[in-house]
Amino acid sequence: VATLCNITEKKAFNKVILQIASDFNLIDSSVPTKNIEKFKQQPPQRKIYTFDYKNWNTRLINYWKKYISWITIKDLNDYNIRPLFSYSIDGEVKYRVPDTEIAFIYQLDKHIFQVYAPFKLKNELKFLTTETKILGLKSVDYSKRYIVITKSYKDFVLARLLGINCIGILAETIRLSIDAQLEIDKFDYAFTLFDNDIAGKKATI
Repeated sequence: VATLCNITEKKAFNKVILQIASDFNLIDSSVPTKNIEKFKQQPPQRKIYTFDYKNWNTRLINYWKKYISWITIKDLNDYNIRPLFSYSIDGEVKYRVPDTEIAFIYQLDKHIFQVYAPFKLKNELKFLTTETKILGLKSVDYSKRYIVITKSYKDFVLARLLGINCIGILAETIRLSIDAQLEIDKFDYAFTLFDNDIAGKKATI
C-alpha cells in the first residue's frame, strides 16, 4: 500500500491495477507484464453481406401492384427496395433466386438489410435480416393524433405511401426500445398492424 500511496500522477485503470498487484506480489513473474497490459477482448467480427440485383420487370412490379395499384418503380426505389438475384455471406453464395420465384432486398440503413422471399413456405427461409431496427421513428407526423405500428418493412412502406402515420418493426418478436415507447406515448391513439396469430397477439399485448 505504501507504494500505491506514493502515486501522484494520473494513470490508466489497468496500470493502477498492475501497480496494486505488484505491491502485493500478486503477479506471476513468469507472465510478461506487457502481455497483461495489452490484453483486450476482441469484438465479434461483422459478417460481410453481398447482394446482386435484378432489373425490375412486369412480374416483379405486379407483386407490389396487388397492394397499391398505382405504385411505381420510383416509389420502390425511393424506399430502397430492389429485386434480388442472389446474396453471399463472407464471399460464399448462400441463396440464388430461382427463375420460378421472386425475392426482394430492402436496404433499411447503411449496414442493415433484409431479404424477403414472399412465396417461400413457412418452414423455409422467407426473411434474412442482418440487424434489427425501428423504422420511421424520426419521421412520424406529430400533428396527427394516431400512430400505427406495422410488423414488416413491406407493411411500413405501403402504409407510408397511403399517407398513414406509422412506424415499423421487422418482426413481432422485437421489443420496442424505451425511446420508441416514449415517442408512441405522445399520440392519443396507437394501433398495431400485426398478424392474427399467437405471435401477433402477444406483440399487441
